[in-house]
Amino acid sequence: MIIPAKLRKQMIAKLHVSHQGIEKTKRLARDIMFWPGMNAQIADTVSRCEICLTHRNRNAKKTIGHDIPTRPWQKVGMDLFELYAKDYLLIVDYYSGYFEINQLTSTKSNSVIKFCKQQFARHGIPSEVVSDNGPQFSSTEFKAFSKSYEFEHILVSPNYPQSNGRAERQYKQQS
Repeated sequence: MIIPAKLRKQMIAKLHVSHQGIEKTKRLARDIMFWPGMNAQIADTVSRCEICLTHRNRNAKKTIGHDIPTRPWQKVGMDLFELYAKDYLLIVDYYSGYFEINQLTSTKSNSVIKFCKQQFARHGIPSEVVSDNGPQFSSTEFKAFSKSYEFEHILVSPNYPQSNGRAERQYKQQS
């Protein structure tokens, strides 16, 4: 929909009511409307928003990158996801980006461990496994599994999925 000039400021205000930043506001606008110079006007308006300026640095989080492995399957990321009401486990290699996905019959630790054992038998036991802090990964059963298979299990916050970025990115590319 092409927006007439006299309504453009009003439309930008409506788009930016949730204060989600320049890029998200532009994406939302492009989905539903157009006018020449729209992106520049949105960027100008949002960059001068007092509420956004006040909260911009407060929400910034310092991220610490993962070490780059020196060989395949040395470090893997794991993530559970649901697609069409079915549960899956994704394991992705941090070195190559190669991944394995398996449909799970259950999201309990023993089901996750069973798939891990299959993959470890095929590719080797990794030195490090990165996963969120979900119940199947933080269980005593998974801790015993990591100890018996002698890999370091690194837990990241489920509320901050970017910290398991390799697995999260791979999942988003596949869906």
